[in-house]
Amino acid sequence: MTRTRKKLMAACAAAVAIIAARRVMQQRKDIAPLYPDFVPEDFAPQLFETVTADGITLRGKRYANPGGVPLILMAGIMSNGFQYDLACEDCNFALYFARRGYDVWVSNLRGTGREPYKSDSGDFSHCIQDKGIFDVPALVEHVTGATGRRPVLVGHSMGSVVSFVYLMGLGYRDEDGFRRILPDPELSRQHNGSIAAHISLGGPVCFRWPRSNWHYWIIETPPARLLLRGILAAIGGMGRRRRQVRVEETVTSILCLMPRLGPLLCKPVFAFFASMRNMNEETYVETLFSGLSDVSFAEIYQFFDAALSKDFLECRALLGDFPDKPCNYTEHAHLVEAPVLFVTGELDPVHPETVYSYGFERVSSEVKDFRACKGFGHLDLILGLRAADEVFPYIASWLDRVVAGDGSGSIETV
Repeated sequence: MTRTRKKLMAACAAAVAIIAARRVMQQRKDIAPLYPDFVPEDFAPQLFETVTADGITLRGKRYANPGGVPLILMAGIMSNGFQYDLACEDCNFALYFARRGYDVWVSNLRGTGREPYKSDSGDFSHCIQDKGIFDVPALVEHVTGATGRRPVLVGHSMGSVVSFVYLMGLGYRDEDGFRRILPDPELSRQHNGSIAAHISLGGPVCFRWPRSNWHYWIIETPPARLLLRGILAAIGGMGRRRRQVRVEETVTSILCLMPRLGPLLCKPVFAFFASMRNMNEETYVETLFSGLSDVSFAEIYQFFDAALSKDFLECRALLGDFPDKPCNYTEHAHLVEAPVLFVTGELDPVHPETVYSYGFERVSSEVKDFRACKGFGHLDLILGLRAADEVFPYIASWLDRVVAGDGSGSIETV
């Protein structure tokens, strides 16, 4: 091969590489996240910060309506506040309620969020109960101090679990040389009295499915439970070597390196938690880009253990810190006394019958309501295309009624 032909081939290869690179960059631009530049015309987002009792700085975004009822929005596991505040105004939970006059505080629990609203994480040794014991009290105290009003806790998925940890008065206690998680009835009464209400959106009070549901036959079969034990052992082993699961970096890399194929690869997992009929490509991709956050191995361990044991148990006991029976969160639901609304989706893996039987029926709240929304899954309760027409208005009307102090319990399927 002559030198001229080699130069010509090299030039052609370089041209092809440049064209391919430009194409990839254009594709990346086409699906670039919107959240850094998203600012609604009618609200100027405000950054807020608060520090927990164990020294973690939490950050979030406030859509301020001074004098309005404050709402503290908390997202679930591997998620952050942007799932409530998606850069798509037609399905933006936070803006919907801000425009109705509520004082909206979009929080990011420890280790979650996006700059400039990203909360600190410490060393990522935290588990689910730490967010309920430390993060929720810090948020409630900060918002109450800033507004002079009792806030409403709005928790989606694990955001609801940590709210219940707070309302049950669970806390760390030293017992026989071990650090235990135990309920404190007096602290529970104080915490229930510190909020105006709690809204549980797809909150998994436990993982117990009726026999009529296909999840029962997948999770309860001997091979499935054997597999769960294997997964739990593997997660426990990895958690002893490292503490952080890099969800944000992994998903973002997949989307950027494979702009077209990446969303397709992520869709089977996403579809387990959301009814894709209630999503479009824009909301789906934006959720992947901006709504996911890193998580600790302890949280993942606790989640899979709940699926295996059927109830939520304290994590540190399960990691072998002490031999006694761990605290069972699910058994203490009766300590919840504040007004509470349970909203779940008909298609939610967190089954409506489970939420009703182990959540709605067991809390001691005099004012409590339950609604299962037809055609909705788990995530699309707060970011689905139909949520602003079918889910948000019901929550708003419930808040208008209950916060005014004249609520009465009801059960509805819509």
